Amino acid sequence: MAEQDRSEWTRDVVVRLIRDERIISVIRTPSRESAEGLIDAVIEAGLHLIEVTLTTPEAADIIRGRSGNPEICVGAGTVMNPEDAALVIDAGARFVIAPYTDPETVAFCRSRSITVIPGTLTPSEVARAWSLGPDFVKVFPIAAMGGAKYLRAIRGPLPQVPIIPTGAGLDRDNIPDLFDAGAVAVGVSDGLATAEEIREGRWAPVTERARDLRAVVEGLGQSGG
Repeated sequence: MAEQDRSEWTRDVVVRLIRDERIISVIRTPSRESAEGLIDAVIEAGLHLIEVTLTTPEAADIIRGRSGNPEICVGAGTVMNPEDAALVIDAGARFVIAPYTDPETVAFCRSRSITVIPGTLTPSEVARAWSLGPDFVKVFPIAAMGGAKYLRAIRGPLPQVPIIPTGAGLDRDNIPDLFDAGAVAVGVSDGLATAEEIREGRWAPVTERARDLRAVVEGLGQSGG
C-alpha cells in the first residue's frame, strides 16, 4: 500500500481501502503489550486494516500511537455509543465498528465523516442498520450462524447491502466461501492468532498465517454489494 498522509484518510478513501484489501485484522488481546505485538505481526504480513477493539487495555492509546503510521489504516472495534466513538476518533481512528446497531453512534460517525460499520445478526437488523446510512454492515457472529450459507440467505433479499462478516472461526479454509456468498470484506481474529500465541508472544506463526490468508484473498475475484 502506498504511503497515505493521515490528513488524506477521508471516508471515501477508507471505504475504498476496505473494499480493495478485504481483510480487517481484529486486535483483541489481554494487554497492550500483546496488542502491539499482534499489530506488528500482521503489518509485517502486509495487512493494513487494523481494528483495535475497546475491550483491549489502553485501546485508545494504541490507536493514538499507531494512527500516525502512513502504512496502515487504524480503526476501533466494540464501539458501543457516541462517547466511545468520540474517544477513538479523537485518538485517530479512521473507521468505527460496533457489535450492534446504535443509531446515535452511526449518526455521530457520519457527522464526523468517519467510516462506520454497525453490527447485526438477523435480516431485520441488517435492513434497519442499512437504513441509517452506514458504509457497510457487519454480521456477527457469522460462523456460529452457519457461515457462508447464512450470509447467502441474508443477501438473497438484501443484495444491495455491503456486508462484512466477522467473529471467531474465520480462517483461510472458510473465508473464500464467505466471499463467494457475497461478503465485501471480513474481520478476522482467531484466524490470525491463537490465544496461546498471543499469551506467549509468538508472532512468527501469526505473520506466516496472515501472509497466507492475504495470498488466499488476493487470489479471489471481487464480490459483494
